[in-house]
Amino acid sequence: MLNSLRAEHIELKTEGTTFHIGEAVKGYFILTANKSFKIHDASVSMYGKEKTNIVGWTAGPVPAEHNRYKASNTFATWDFPPSVLFSSIGAKQIDLYTLEVPAGIKQVPFEFILPDDMLESYKGKYVSITYTIEAKVDVPRSLGLRKRQEIVITAANKDNNNDGDNNGTDDWDKGDNREGPSSIEIPVDSSSNNPLLVGNPATKNSVSSLAYQVRMGNQYRGFPKLARNLRFHKKTNTIRLELDKTIFSRGEKIYGRIVLMNITQPDKIRKIEIILSGIEFATINTEDPIKKAVSLMQGLQPVDLCSQHKAEEYTKEIEIPKKERDNDIIIPFEFQIPKQLKRSYTGKYSKFYWLVDAKIDMKGMVDSHTEEEITII
Repeated sequence: MLNSLRAEHIELKTEGTTFHIGEAVKGYFILTANKSFKIHDASVSMYGKEKTNIVGWTAGPVPAEHNRYKASNTFATWDFPPSVLFSSIGAKQIDLYTLEVPAGIKQVPFEFILPDDMLESYKGKYVSITYTIEAKVDVPRSLGLRKRQEIVITAANKDNNNDGDNNGTDDWDKGDNREGPSSIEIPVDSSSNNPLLVGNPATKNSVSSLAYQVRMGNQYRGFPKLARNLRFHKKTNTIRLELDKTIFSRGEKIYGRIVLMNITQPDKIRKIEIILSGIEFATINTEDPIKKAVSLMQGLQPVDLCSQHKAEEYTKEIEIPKKERDNDIIIPFEFQIPKQLKRSYTGKYSKFYWLVDAKIDMKGMVDSHTEEEITII
């Protein structure tokens, strides 16, 4: 029987759909029943998921969708203690595996604290980082009740803490009977006096792990090393890039030097640029037995796909120097990192990293490039 025809149903109401890192995700779990009913389990949780979606090489009339490969990894979860949730909805133990929930409207306030080091939501060409709040009720001899709501997690805007961003959340106190912001419609019920549920600290899996191995042919290489082998430009021996450090915060300045070597005709230099590029890198689950079986049935060798995409780019032009002697030309530079760009991360199936690229455009010659990977935290 469809959930819409059931005598009981559940809802999730949250304070908007976008939240800043370091804040709290507040909302209500609402359970409505026309009569008492039995359950095996109930839960309210939030989880973060890393997903990759890659289209493989296609030949002939085979549609590209037939060569689409996907992978996913749940890297963080927040859970409520079941005993507290059962008490809040008035569930009583009947036997070892069954509880009975009385009729009525049960609303349970919840709160998830977002840690300062969590990943932001992201949807790119091959990679997505998503966060979902999920409520589930396991009802005997049925499909049960389930409700999901995706939310967006963004970086904290420390430079713009005006009252307009709060949406009245400072007045939404714990455990009182008042409604939250106007975007949330909460039915009035005596169960609103229940204590506020606060999610347990997030459990992290695989995020920032550098141990993930990706296969290239018959050789296995570390994930970060593989990403470095798929650079956009080939380094040349006419230019060198020197950075004071390789780990930066958003809003910080990059200080470094461009060293022009073996350039005997500096008058042919048309332009020198520093380019800061954000790169998303994606791969798939190479150990998936289903994908391997399908490949073998098609007469193909199981392959491990990976793709990358330049998601962001910032450019600054550097003044062209004058060469007075035969020595190398050293050009100091500084580059302001934007405050709102995406932070670096390394996951199980994806990575987002930043490249500083020094580029020389010369008349009648191929552009010269050199680049260094940096981490932005």
